[in-house]
Amino acid sequence: MGSARGQAKREPKGARLRVNRPRSNSPFPKAEGARTNNDVLRQPLSAVLASPSTKLRNIRNSSDLSSLSEIVIVQDLSIPVGGRLNKFRDFWDVTIRDKWAVEIANQGYAIEFLSLPHLHSKPIWTILPQEQHQCLWEEIDQMLEKRAITEIKDKSEGFYSTFFLVAKKQGGLRPILNLKPLNKFVKTVKFKMCTPQTIVQTMCKGDWLASLDLKDAYFHVPIRESHRKYLRFSFQGRTFQFSVLPFGLSTAPRVFTKMLAPLVGLLHEKGVRLFPYIDDCLIVAKSPSQLVHAVNTTIKVLSQAGFVINQKKSHPQPVQRLQFLGIDGIHS
Repeated sequence: MGSARGQAKREPKGARLRVNRPRSNSPFPKAEGARTNNDVLRQPLSAVLASPSTKLRNIRNSSDLSSLSEIVIVQDLSIPVGGRLNKFRDFWDVTIRDKWAVEIANQGYAIEFLSLPHLHSKPIWTILPQEQHQCLWEEIDQMLEKRAITEIKDKSEGFYSTFFLVAKKQGGLRPILNLKPLNKFVKTVKFKMCTPQTIVQTMCKGDWLASLDLKDAYFHVPIRESHRKYLRFSFQGRTFQFSVLPFGLSTAPRVFTKMLAPLVGLLHEKGVRLFPYIDDCLIVAKSPSQLVHAVNTTIKVLSQAGFVINQKKSHPQPVQRLQFLGIDGIHS
């Protein structure tokens, strides 16, 4: 918030992150239709995970260092994030047994309508104050570059939503697509997700932690071509439509979680303790060396499936205290 050019024969082009060796069937998080315990979300997990006498170790004081290897993230960034899973459909066809997820990776997600919304032949324009135009155009340019949207130049019918801008905590404005009118036609289905309380209950004192963040998470999931006309917007004489799962669609959290679920199951079979919450993944292990192995295994599986790791927001090196789900101070 880009079509495949093919992977290099030896090593794909892309970003590489090395974390140098230090010196010295699963529940899922809640979203659409789910009941969230706000008290648990606000609760300092450190109060639950550790007693007052717990001393946090850093890796340089650990005796389990001799077998540690570096963590490496290698990704083919020549393939844009928009609908990226479709470019890795061979992996889904061969490796994943979930037919629903495989179908979406191949054909895209078909929006689950209660009834079809009325389509318009004339665009419904987004109207913003003059001083906000540049912000929205920057967002549009970024989404075009990511292949998340395409420009529509014909006069075919579509369902039009509009953008509005909200203030960011760190300053500036964030464009938001208002999909509330469309969501009235969309079927809501309850589903289970991990909660901070679930994670706390499965962790033990002394566990080592790492986290991975998925970049532009929803944009990985393609939308069925015949349903893209329901995801249009128009601004200053130009019309665009989403070709990927957009933020704001009521089913988006469930769809993305279900797409990630078979990968989580695969990693659990490999002995990886992974707790996903939309685009955030917490990885837990008993020792630094086990965690490094688990992180590398997770990165490999996610990359093979087509997901892009957000290196700036990830914390792949073993620690015993980190921030997760916006809560600072998760420690074992």
